[in-house]
Amino acid sequence: MAGALADADVLIEALRGDTEVLSRIDAAAAGEPRFLSVLTAAELRAGGSGDEPAVGALIADFVVLDLELSVAEHGGRLRRRFAPTHGTDLIDAMLAALALAHDLTLVTNNRRHYPMPSLRLG
Repeated sequence: MAGALADADVLIEALRGDTEVLSRIDAAAAGEPRFLSVLTAAELRAGGSGDEPAVGALIADFVVLDLELSVAEHGGRLRRRFAPTHGTDLIDAMLAALALAHDLTLVTNNRRHYPMPSLRLG
């Protein structure tokens, strides 16, 4: 699978009216699908505007990926490895593991949290 996985931080920018964000995600997807994780959907719903129709419309505009046990375990290992040096939290690590498992480019503004070898960032 190829395409782009969007981090919550860039999608929050889109919800705030940044029209360039979706173009950036599309460019990273290079004609392939745009994805978001179930964890990112939860982050968007947890925010102050989580119940607004715009959040639902944005989520519906992406293919939503579930987490498999192997991805979750890999994410846990990534967090253990990179949290002390790069501030990688558990959701960051899970997104990295998901992008790596599905050969996706991760679109984020928090590049410091994603030092994982072979992870493509957009």
